[in-house]
Amino acid sequence: MKFIRQRILVPESHSFMINKLDLSLNTDKIHSHKNYELNYIINGWGRRFIGGSIARFEEGDLVLIGPNLPHGWEVENPENTPESITLHFQEEIFDSRQFMIPEFESLHKLLGKSSAGICFKSVDHTLMLKYLNELRHLNGFDSMIHILLIMRYLTQVTDTQVLSASEYAWNKIQSDSERINKVYDYVLHNFQNRIKLKDVADQINLSESAFFTYFKKTTKKSFFTFLKEIKIGYACKLLSEGTEMNVTQVCYNSGYNNVSNFNRQLRELTNMSPREYRKKYTVPQI
Repeated sequence: MKFIRQRILVPESHSFMINKLDLSLNTDKIHSHKNYELNYIINGWGRRFIGGSIARFEEGDLVLIGPNLPHGWEVENPENTPESITLHFQEEIFDSRQFMIPEFESLHKLLGKSSAGICFKSVDHTLMLKYLNELRHLNGFDSMIHILLIMRYLTQVTDTQVLSASEYAWNKIQSDSERINKVYDYVLHNFQNRIKLKDVADQINLSESAFFTYFKKTTKKSFFTFLKEIKIGYACKLLSEGTEMNVTQVCYNSGYNNVSNFNRQLRELTNMSPREYRKKYTVPQI
């Protein structure tokens, strides 16, 4: 997967944009943009990356992604034309005064949680597809009422999972995506092995100290914090898939060689032990 910063252009005459997309196009790119995104998988399967979360997706997968959060879908059945319905809406759409009332408190909490990505479980798929498909053919006042219906439904879904182990700070990345691209690509293909700072710095022809400074300045976090989030995000995926792996195996498969260090870092980012996380988020294996 590669990282790009993408500008999603919501037309000036609208507050949102909804499209039915072919997921087999440009699926190797991790991107971010200044809009909320609601993504529903109509058909297809593969691997999705949202913030620090690396997990499987399949038909019916529904996620809400906050502004500037890196995300991407890696499709494993492109020959069958995997599709999604993707709704983008402006950051400011629910910030106006008429929405700053107690009745919309649950909506604002939901949007706040989306900064780390939210996956909605136990969704009424017939109803969600109905809402999204109807929205594709509406405009004006009717379309905004329909978006509110969708958001109201999402606030009522109690079985949800926050995806990224911690909030990402990629919103300051405005340029130099070529370098970040190489760093992302190297880390995502090598995080299960031991990664030295020099190995990553060599990818973009910088010294270790120059790379450390560059990465911190660009992303507002240290490289080792980023690497920890990637490893723990992958560990969370393994723990929640219902695999036969025990905690020690999850530890080693996530790039750690010390179980106590793995346990400590997972608790730092999730406030749970591996067993607690597995018990709370285990889902049937795809």
